Amino acid sequence: QQEIAKCPLDDELKQKMNKKAEYLFNNLFDDIKKLVEVKASPEVDIKVNFEDIRLSGKLDALVIDEEAGTAIVRDYKTGKPSTYMEPRYKNQLYLYKLLIDQAPERLPKNIKLSGAELVYLNPTEDGVVTLKLEYKESEYQEFKELLKKTWAEIMALAS
Repeated sequence: QQEIAKCPLDDELKQKMNKKAEYLFNNLFDDIKKLVEVKASPEVDIKVNFEDIRLSGKLDALVIDEEAGTAIVRDYKTGKPSTYMEPRYKNQLYLYKLLIDQAPERLPKNIKLSGAELVYLNPTEDGVVTLKLEYKESEYQEFKELLKKTWAEIMALAS
């Protein structure tokens, strides 16, 4: 509430923001606490080349499970949760896989990227909604082909 009070916003908007923050704290605290009590690298910024395409992205979190030897990409969403993995978000998560694959030093030794998840933090819901994606090689190859095709079309427009 103190931080919201400092913002140069009108009082009505500040009051709305305080209500949402209070709701989140009172109703979703345990769910959110579980999300942050894991070993994770927050806001992982990666810039790489994939073939002749320059790519960059910022992963919200890279969650490491040392026991299992795996990691997952976690992307936070604040909009209304979907009941399925929308194609645009699936592509976003496959882009993150491609970034990690091109910059393997971003993962700890002996850790493999196994999947991703969208975590919806929405004050109108009764809890945190998580949609999981297990990376599949066929979908990954399709995504890379789509990326290359789109890049070729962009370059054709530029010439």
